[in-house]
Amino acid sequence: MPRLVRLAQKKPGHGKHRLYAEVYDSDTNERISFGWNHAGRSDLISHYARNEKVDGTCAEAAAIIAAISRYRTVVGSTVLVARARRERRGGPVVPGLARPCEGCVRLLKDFKVGKVFYTTDDPDDVGLMIFHKEKEEKT
Repeated sequence: MPRLVRLAQKKPGHGKHRLYAEVYDSDTNERISFGWNHAGRSDLISHYARNEKVDGTCAEAAAIIAAISRYRTVVGSTVLVARARRERRGGPVVPGLARPCEGCVRLLKDFKVGKVFYTTDDPDDVGLMIFHKEKEEKT
């Protein structure tokens, strides 16, 4: 996930936070979309956000929106989320905790994402959330 942390650092972010996410197809492991946290909120994000005062879109939500606008489904997909932070002022960029917020957890469950891997404050550790184990069968 170091590559994702570097990509997060390069994105403009929202406020003090710089997060970047990628969505991978469960069958091909091909990256199908990406996104980063930014100002502004879509109607979809407004549905999942609990805090009406926050005006922004999370990285994983932006990546899901991009995926469904191109591929129509993210069922069973894998999402990677990374946060770039500075260990201290002027220090090197290191991974930070990028665990999805409550609104994004609901969004990821509703869209039947399979797994989410996210960075933690420990550079040698990765968090994991499993929502749906297998892709649904088409009828």
